[in-house]
Amino acid sequence: MKMNKLLMTVMVVSAFPFLGNAQKVQKKNFEIIGEVKHLNPHDIVYLNYSAVVDSKYVYITDSSKIVNGKFHFSGYTEEPRPGMLKLYDPSKNLSVNEAFKSDSIDKRYIYIEKKKQIFAGEDSLRKSKMLASTLNDEVDSFSHALAPKMDIYDSLMKKSKDSTMSKEEQRNLGIAMDALITSMLNMEEEYVKTHPNSFQSLDFLYQLPFSADEIKKMTPYFEKMSDEIKKSMRGIEYAQRIARAAKINVGMVAPDFVQNDVNGKPIRLSDFKGRWVLVDFWASWCVPCRAENPNVVKTYNDFKDKNFTIIGVSLDTDKSKWLKAIADDKLSWTEVSDLKAKNQAAEIYGVDAIPANFLIDPNGHIVKMDLRGHELREALEKLL
Repeated sequence: MKMNKLLMTVMVVSAFPFLGNAQKVQKKNFEIIGEVKHLNPHDIVYLNYSAVVDSKYVYITDSSKIVNGKFHFSGYTEEPRPGMLKLYDPSKNLSVNEAFKSDSIDKRYIYIEKKKQIFAGEDSLRKSKMLASTLNDEVDSFSHALAPKMDIYDSLMKKSKDSTMSKEEQRNLGIAMDALITSMLNMEEEYVKTHPNSFQSLDFLYQLPFSADEIKKMTPYFEKMSDEIKKSMRGIEYAQRIARAAKINVGMVAPDFVQNDVNGKPIRLSDFKGRWVLVDFWASWCVPCRAENPNVVKTYNDFKDKNFTIIGVSLDTDKSKWLKAIADDKLSWTEVSDLKAKNQAAEIYGVDAIPANFLIDPNGHIVKMDLRGHELREALEKLL
């Protein structure tokens, strides 16, 4: 987990080619020279990052051998992008994927900039840093401040996987998680306000809850960012998000859509007019969605006999994984999906980060958006 990337929302990326160990472009505009002393010469350093190439995101994995404590990477990106350096030990007889699942591996979150960068340290990637980089210094400073909260977050996430917890324990865990996430989001918001010329601020905007109110609040800070940031691909996308938020807001009629349920039967949102409906966007691979599901299940069971129901819209593309998640999380309401990389309903509602939800009244109007934790229960208690 990246130290300063919160997991309360997951970005939806529909066109994200995987280029393996070689970047399929001719141009190179960045170089990373690693000078980390006392690394095992038999280990291999991996670099994972998402670059912007020809106005598209590409996910790249590159590797470098260690020679006299040095390693080297070069490539191309149209704008500064986050990446992760990881140290792989072949002697442990684990595959790269297996090794990188461990929380104990030596790794370091960095920003890749369009220049020659020196990454230096003594005995590990974790304790090393990018030299002469204001952006990476800012990232390190924020990561250090956030670290205690991330430790608590990791602990709560581990507890959420305990199948022996009582319903009351699940509820209390959800409340604790909600409070912690709010405090971390507040830290990100403050960073955005005080660092208008940082690409990390732009990335933080994407991690904040996707709601019209939140985007309206953060729009003035986006407008104060440098032209370089606003004209970047991510900046252009955020400007589009602002435009979409103006179309989907509380008080508006909820746009209709149709998608197949788990049995292949077409389901329309308008079929549920006359009832309170929560349109809940999620996916089997979305960790925060899955962590939120026990709260949603309990609320659904308590209110389903009070003219309330849920339509779950999955952004999955693999039906078997979608169905397994439904069974594992005991989701008994209507579930639909078009199983496409670009889910049509998500496009209509401007959803590019999950979890996201919209509470719709019996007349078909949106009354609440992005209800988390106890917020859904409190809203229903007041409205029903």
